[in-house]
Amino acid sequence: MDSAIFLDWFKEEFIPSVKTFRKETNKSGKVLLISDNATTHHSVEVLNDINQNFEGQILPPNVTATLQPMDQGVIVNTKRSYRKQLLHRLLLAEKEEESVILFVKKVNLKDCIYMLTDAWESLTETNLQRAWRKLWPYDEGKDDDEEEEADIDGAVNEIRDICSTLPGFVRQR
Repeated sequence: MDSAIFLDWFKEEFIPSVKTFRKETNKSGKVLLISDNATTHHSVEVLNDINQNFEGQILPPNVTATLQPMDQGVIVNTKRSYRKQLLHRLLLAEKEEESVILFVKKVNLKDCIYMLTDAWESLTETNLQRAWRKLWPYDEGKDDDEEEEADIDGAVNEIRDICSTLPGFVRQR
């Protein structure tokens, strides 16, 4: 991403798409695009000069992670699933200590993309709901922290079990 691509997206994709949506849903009024403070985004002055009905607002530094629940829950779960897949593939490699080095040399970008796709598809609706509850709790009766800790403990135990089948793996206590 660079500022030219962002500006092109804003003019050629975002504004026309929002206009189409507003027309289809019979909505009117100003539109606010809130973005993080990445250096690739144009200043709000540039965005605001393009169309009087579209306004840009840049978030202050260090609040993006707080306001983006995907960073807090979904990405963590995706990474955890990806790591499990990577370990499973490693286990399918030959059962020798040298096989770890050979495995690392053999895995390629295509393999990683397939594993990432599988990890993303393994997310559940509950994973997504929990991520959004961190930003906007809608059911005070649920204790997400306990559920999430149980999920994390289960995933850690599963990864530990996978690792224990690797040659040369010694579990530290």
